[in-house]
Amino acid sequence: MKWALWLDLFLKRHCTARGLSPKTIAAYGDTLNGFRTFVRFRLEDREPDLLTVNDVLVYVDHLRRERLNGASAVNPEILT
Repeated sequence: MKWALWLDLFLKRHCTARGLSPKTIAAYGDTLNGFRTFVRFRLEDREPDLLTVNDVLVYVDHLRRERLNGASAVNPEILT
């Protein structure tokens, strides 16, 4: 339940309040759903409030090394 709430708060409230376009919000949603899948299978399915900065860095490393994403696909500022 926490994941759904946190994603809703970020995507539907924060991003909308910032005036982001629906296309940008959808892209953020895709990115966050990819991270959620990674957490589910690689990080013991932790709730979002139990994740650490290191967990996010492990995910970014996964994108670079295992998925071979380039710098433009692995944007560390995507959630700012």
